[in-house]
Amino acid sequence: AGGSVENCTIKDIRNTPLDGIQAGVGVLVNATAGTPRTMLFTGNTVTGFQKTGTVFTGANLTATIQGNSVTGAGPIPVTAQNGIQVSYGTQGSILENTVSGISYTGANWAATGILLYNDTSPVNVTTARNTVSAAQVGIYYYSLGGTIEENTVTSGAAAAGTTSYLTGIVADPGADPRIPVQPFEIGQAPAQMADRPMSTAGTMAIVATLHRNTVT
Repeated sequence: AGGSVENCTIKDIRNTPLDGIQAGVGVLVNATAGTPRTMLFTGNTVTGFQKTGTVFTGANLTATIQGNSVTGAGPIPVTAQNGIQVSYGTQGSILENTVSGISYTGANWAATGILLYNDTSPVNVTTARNTVSAAQVGIYYYSLGGTIEENTVTSGAAAAGTTSYLTGIVADPGADPRIPVQPFEIGQAPAQMADRPMSTAGTMAIVATLHRNTVT
């Protein structure tokens, strides 16, 4: 799919009460059919999701994700949420978004404000001028390159509700993940939608540049 989603409110894509079933995505954009697609996602508000606020995925997608507000459920024990996810070959930019309230208080996993995950050929994504607060992990690059610049990440044990995996920005080259986060993945049918464990495949030649970020 391609096109644009602009100035919308997307809310309450979740079970009631919120639970650990790995579904409930505010916006899902997927391009894997071989045709290049572009997506502009700007000026939107995403709240009340279960697993992930926004997912942009697939090697045929170039996405611009700019000026959105994504708010998670805060410190919760039932699922490791992600705010903005870009994955599986998607390229593009994540600019000037506000992400907050993304934290998991259970064991073995971590929630992420902005998650970039790749296990295909090397890709580059720019993540710039975003504000991430009260997130267990602020920004996580896994096995991809690009530029991480002028972002502001503010968190701490009180806001995140945990000291486990509490991290501002991670640029992880791949192979053995430094932090066990959970990217959302599409199965073969809606009933099979589930999160996917991090790949342990060999590393690729990647370059990530961090510049003028503020982490407190």
